[in-house]
Amino acid sequence: MNKNPLSHEQIQAELDYRRAIHLVLEMKNIGLISDEEEETIEENIRQQFPPYLAEIWPKSLAIRGF
Repeated sequence: MNKNPLSHEQIQAELDYRRAIHLVLEMKNIGLISDEEEETIEENIRQQFPPYLAEIWPKSLAIRGF
């Protein structure tokens, strides 16, 4: 059993983060924002919704298509 389970707040932050990232990627895919804007927005999202798991993911493994 895990000694340090995720708290409700950590789980909620993770879900909020994934939803926000998904929306940003959709905006990029339809041409509403550039690659540079995507990166800036993603950094802001990480600050707004500090994800527990995203801190350990390399950018190349970020969840796409939540």
